[in-house]
Amino acid sequence: MLSKNAATLTVDTALLSAINTGREQGHGGSALLQVVGAPLLTFQIQQLVAAGIRKFLVEVDVVSGAIAAVADQMKQRGISVQFVRFPRDLQDCLGAGELLFVMSEGIIANDDLLAEMIAQPLVYIVTVDGRKENEIFERIDLNSFWAGLALFDHRSIAAIASLPEGWSIGSSLLRQALQDSIVHRPLSQDLITSKLFRRVLHQDDANDLTKKMLTHRAHDADGFMEAKLFGPVAAKLAPLFWNAPTPRQMLGIGSMLTAAAAAEFATIGAAALAMAALLAALFLIKLQDMIGDRDRRGPLMRLFGGVIWAGFAVTIFLISWGAGRGSFSALFAPIVVLALMLYAAKSGLTPRQKALIASPALATILLLFAAFFNVWMMGLCLVAIAQLLVLLWPLYAPRLETVKLKLKLTEKS
Repeated sequence: MLSKNAATLTVDTALLSAINTGREQGHGGSALLQVVGAPLLTFQIQQLVAAGIRKFLVEVDVVSGAIAAVADQMKQRGISVQFVRFPRDLQDCLGAGELLFVMSEGIIANDDLLAEMIAQPLVYIVTVDGRKENEIFERIDLNSFWAGLALFDHRSIAAIASLPEGWSIGSSLLRQALQDSIVHRPLSQDLITSKLFRRVLHQDDANDLTKKMLTHRAHDADGFMEAKLFGPVAAKLAPLFWNAPTPRQMLGIGSMLTAAAAAEFATIGAAALAMAALLAALFLIKLQDMIGDRDRRGPLMRLFGGVIWAGFAVTIFLISWGAGRGSFSALFAPIVVLALMLYAAKSGLTPRQKALIASPALATILLLFAAFFNVWMMGLCLVAIAQLLVLLWPLYAPRLETVKLKLKLTEKS
């Protein structure tokens, strides 16, 4: 049943599972299966942090070195991770008026679904119907399976506190929920068919998820070149860095050095070298995102990644200033180019318009050709004109079609 005080309840804590992770690889639980270069447990935590969870309880039987490493890594990012072994351990982990979000081992859900569930603090368990393809989930009756997601309140937690050692916390909470007739929330089969909701049991499942995630990250960019060229290339290179700490650190340093080199080349008037270095910096930053280092970077690296637009602006301003021999009029074209890029990035343009206009990599490639052929100012003007054409085309395209239609009718008459 629904909680009477649902409006006042909060969901800040999640219970995850890492049972049997002390066994040899391939024979234990799925929490340590590798997904995009990190344990599946890390992936679950990152998903739930994005959905609003800030505190994590991880059910374990043995705290292996790999599980401890995940917890330490999360704590370094300010995320609370606490290990629990017995049902009674839960009682002191939840605050008053707080619900416990449960995600069983191996469950990976669509980000929007998780955010919506956590934003609605109601007590329920998520279920799927009893068809054969759902047998990877835990059956709860003849007609349905438990989908591995649930929200529980203090009553369910208190009811299992007296259970002896050796009882699974997640399974005990599920049995208590069924006994208390907690509301079942059916999950759309379409989510499972489309693999937006899945249960990862084996490394083959993890590899399939990794492939999907890399494809998503490769194309998860506003810019045309970032999505069409940088992303796919970075996706091929990413696995080389997942288990190589030193190259990963060098990658971050390399992105900073190439950006600094771009500014230095621009200062001395070497426009082609400056744009080539800037292009390399943009690619290295995309590669860092592909290997999952966006959240792992230190404050300086996060700052650098956040101001890449500023680095792009500084480089083309310096080149334009030199090309215009210190004339402020030479800054007009780069200001227009940057203004249109920022406008496209922040406005509600179509995806295609945004991809073409708000792409630092595409602009850099075009300006690289302009610098190579020593027509920098003309190149900037042509880029600005191209941006305006892409921006205005949807407004005038229907009118052009109307004019064409009228001309055809006139010719026929």
